[in-house]
Amino acid sequence: MRLALGLACMLACGSAEPPPAREQGAAEVGGTVVSTVDGQPIELAEVERFATAAELSAEDALARLQAELLLAGEATRLGYGDAPEVARAQRRALVQALLARVDEEVPEVSDDEVRSAFEERWDSLYLPQRRRCDHLLLRVERTAEESEIAAARARMTETLETLRRDPNQWAAIGAQEGVLAESLPAVPRSAPLDTAFAAALFDAEDVGVLPELVQSAFGFHVIALREILPAEDPRFEDHREAIREELMVQRRFRRLTDLVAGLEESIGVDRNEAALGRALELSL
Repeated sequence: MRLALGLACMLACGSAEPPPAREQGAAEVGGTVVSTVDGQPIELAEVERFATAAELSAEDALARLQAELLLAGEATRLGYGDAPEVARAQRRALVQALLARVDEEVPEVSDDEVRSAFEERWDSLYLPQRRRCDHLLLRVERTAEESEIAAARARMTETLETLRRDPNQWAAIGAQEGVLAESLPAVPRSAPLDTAFAAALFDAEDVGVLPELVQSAFGFHVIALREILPAEDPRFEDHREAIREELMVQRRFRRLTDLVAGLEESIGVDRNEAALGRALELSL
């Protein structure tokens, strides 16, 4: 709609000189040619491809193609084909068409290649045992006064004893002033946790409030182990398609870089380093 309005305005408000006559083609309807616009052919295969891609009926697809040729022809007649932005758009369209062709030429990744890549990545796909927990923290620095450390230890020891007797008090105690209540997601032993905290968490034999108070670099913790997730070996079926797609992306990228390198070598690419340097300085 915007293009149609724009062309209408240009036709109504153009320069005083009449635009050149539209160049007419010589095609005629018949055989595979299902329509012509100023002698420019629209073939049946083109209609079928467009209808499929745009999910249109054949009649609607043909109407769209006819309108496209009419507008493109008028834009060419009015000289818009010489505009730099049109030239850039044409180059981009050509590049996209070439990339689509390159994609078609890249061979598919075989099941054996996917299996081999899966086996190479087995260690990185393996999920070790993970543990999920809640904890209550009363912050106190290790460098604090002995009396402050002792008071914090006594308070959290009392908290631990209360929760061991009645775990349902967890939320109420977590809301007390000075206490930080936090839930941690399931993590493996290799997670970047405080050493003392991690040791207590992963040495526990069962879920529940841990029997010992834990002192970390941050203060005193009461820890409740909520869930132990067992280690999981990776299954090929769960990773097969993701690995296949990743290998295809790598294969397409190598094909494209080889193509560009070959073109640079055979055609040559010149650079004005001085002008480029000045442009970069201006952009900064």
